[in-house]
Amino acid sequence: MDYADYKTDVPYPNRPTKPAKPGMDATSADYRRYAAELEDYEVACAEHKNALNAYRTAQGALDDKFRADVIEEEGLTGHPLADVLWSKAYEDGRSAGYNEVALHFSGYYDIVKAHNDHVDGIKAVVRQLLNDLPVNRDWLDPQVETALRNIVKK
Repeated sequence: MDYADYKTDVPYPNRPTKPAKPGMDATSADYRRYAAELEDYEVACAEHKNALNAYRTAQGALDDKFRADVIEEEGLTGHPLADVLWSKAYEDGRSAGYNEVALHFSGYYDIVKAHNDHVDGIKAVVRQLLNDLPVNRDWLDPQVETALRNIVKK
């Protein structure tokens, strides 16, 4: 996966610098210049806010695409745990970049897959035991047997 595909071409906008207030010995001309600089600063702040929103929108779309691509690459599209795994992977790896997020996601998926394989193995053993039970099994609590059969069905 080429992580450069998920970086926006929209540049991150630089924040404008607020003009300094005139000092104690300032003249009226200094204050007029400061007022003009302050008006320019307010316009620059509005432009910065719009540019920042444009950057966030563009990068957000690419982040969503990255998320979908990572989930699809692991074969978890539509899986009920995909969102939970993604949230944890993103939280743990975002400071180090996309590669780290993808590695965390894959690692968490491997843990869940190993757990599910283990549970499936236990279910198979219980299913075999239930199938091999003798017809006369008055020693087995019917509620326990029903509970086991319901677990194995899932």
